[in-house]
Amino acid sequence: MFTKRRIIFFMLLLFLLIFLSPRSSSASTMPALILNSPGDDSLVTSPIKISAEMRTQENSLVRVSLTNRSGTVISRQLLRLDTSENSLSKFSTDLPFEIPGDTSEGLLSITLLDEYNRPVALRSASLKLLSNGEPEVEHPSQNSCWLTISQPQPGEAIS
Repeated sequence: MFTKRRIIFFMLLLFLLIFLSPRSSSASTMPALILNSPGDDSLVTSPIKISAEMRTQENSLVRVSLTNRSGTVISRQLLRLDTSENSLSKFSTDLPFEIPGDTSEGLLSITLLDEYNRPVALRSASLKLLSNGEPEVEHPSQNSCWLTISQPQPGEAIS
């Protein structure tokens, strides 16, 4: 009988410690990945000159991919970053591509992967792909937020 009460007491204590302990965390004020160029609605020719800044970890990978409207991958690169842990790095690469017609719409995606190939951050830009002509690269506004959270407000309880 005494052992049964002891087990129930420990289970109740464990329940209180697990479920009643306050949980709090804070978000990073600096995004892990910033796509500097090209921005949305840019007109680009092959190769696309890509510029970004990223907060990398040790053994990080960057996956750069270009897909068309139907989701078919037009071009892809997987690059290993040689940086120290938690450092802010500038990243640039050229991504060549070929399209069957004169123009096409595409989605450029840059994904930062950790050492276990799990996505850490993702940024994308909708592009107009040109076979030939003059590129017109739009640069994203540095003042605009890439994500705005309207609810919950800081300190507000979530039920």
